[in-house]
Amino acid sequence: MDALIEAFGSYSIGSVIVLVAAFIFLYKIYRKAAQAIVEQHDTKKAQDEKIQKILDQESKYPEWRRQSIGIQEKLTDRLDNIEQSQKSVIRRLEEIEAERKRQKCNELRDRLLQAYRYYTNPDANPRRAWSEMEASAFWDMFGDYEKNGGDGHMHTVVQPAMRALAVIPMEEQDKVIELMQSRR
Repeated sequence: MDALIEAFGSYSIGSVIVLVAAFIFLYKIYRKAAQAIVEQHDTKKAQDEKIQKILDQESKYPEWRRQSIGIQEKLTDRLDNIEQSQKSVIRRLEEIEAERKRQKCNELRDRLLQAYRYYTNPDANPRRAWSEMEASAFWDMFGDYEKNGGDGHMHTVVQPAMRALAVIPMEEQDKVIELMQSRR
């Protein structure tokens, strides 16, 4: 103990307390500084990792661009194929529509010719007349024939002959009955 008194004997208790308080204060400052430095280091490390990830992704951009161009080319090829298929389908639909119109025109021409033969035949229709309703039905059918592209003899032979027939109004029931009775 003598050695302790000899080493620290000249110091008072107050000086020792101040010295201990100074050491405690310095230790706390050291801990806070060390903690701040560690936090700053961790933040910088996380930031560096994020930057490295961004740089790694940026280096993949040329590869992604090539993939994107490849996908665009495939899509363009598929769209071209779809367009070609669509044109083929449209062409086929147009052919089908033309065939349907041709068949409808032939059917209407046949029905119009049957009506023409019946109404202009002096044996079947001696009065060479028809009712207003028969005329209306015939001319409606004739209009459909024209809409489907019908032409030719129907306009030069049948149409003039049918226009020459007398039309009996439906209100004149007695004349319509006489007309129907005169036919065979």
